Amino acid sequence: MGIYIVGVSEVIAFWNRREIYADFNMSRFNQILDLLAMEKIRYKYRTIGQASLGRGIGQASRGHYGTTGVNLDSSIMYYIYVHKKDAEIAEKLLRQTRK
Repeated sequence: MGIYIVGVSEVIAFWNRREIYADFNMSRFNQILDLLAMEKIRYKYRTIGQASLGRGIGQASRGHYGTTGVNLDSSIMYYIYVHKKDAEIAEKLLRQTRK
């Protein structure tokens, strides 16, 4: 999990955070991280590779079959979280920069 902290170290605990972004678009993800850093808004991010999911009974893992036929541009889900007190500002910035 990625963490960006400005100034005094303050943990963004799961009960004090709000998700502001969840998508497969890596370029937009990086654009948002840059924007938050420029505005000095603390954030956490998380990525989940879809190919690593689904390892239950009867489900093949990527290790058995590789990634043939998998669109790698949409194989990683990106999540960005900010502190609840910064969420309104962060969401406003995202709306202003939305394509």
